[in-house]
Amino acid sequence: MKQGIYTITENRPLTADVWEMRLSGDTSPLTAPGQFINIKLEGFFLRRPISVCDWDGESLTLLYKVVGHGTDAMTRIRPGHHLDTLVGLGNGYDLTKSGARPLLIGGGAGVPPLYALAKALLAQGKQPQAI
Repeated sequence: MKQGIYTITENRPLTADVWEMRLSGDTSPLTAPGQFINIKLEGFFLRRPISVCDWDGESLTLLYKVVGHGTDAMTRIRPGHHLDTLVGLGNGYDLTKSGARPLLIGGGAGVPPLYALAKALLAQGKQPQAI
């Protein structure tokens, strides 16, 4: 886990209540699909845990649903804003436990981390199926 300051490069609606946020910064603490981050929001005591949808060496992508005051406040944060973030939380998925044709099942907030999981499985030559 690492605490760091990340810069919002994009924050846009995908649907009426689902948003995509892209952050730039050090993603080295992310070691496996299925990990999450905690975002400190101005005016809120508790950090907001959000699953990581995807990442590369310089940025990460989050998909979040507006379900309360905190995630609603996130929709008003504009590109260029800096966020205090804890990155690399959770154990993530253990890819060694999957067979040649893993079945990925998710719904709601469980869907975004399946994207990076499917990419990692495909990179290993496996054939994931998603429901």
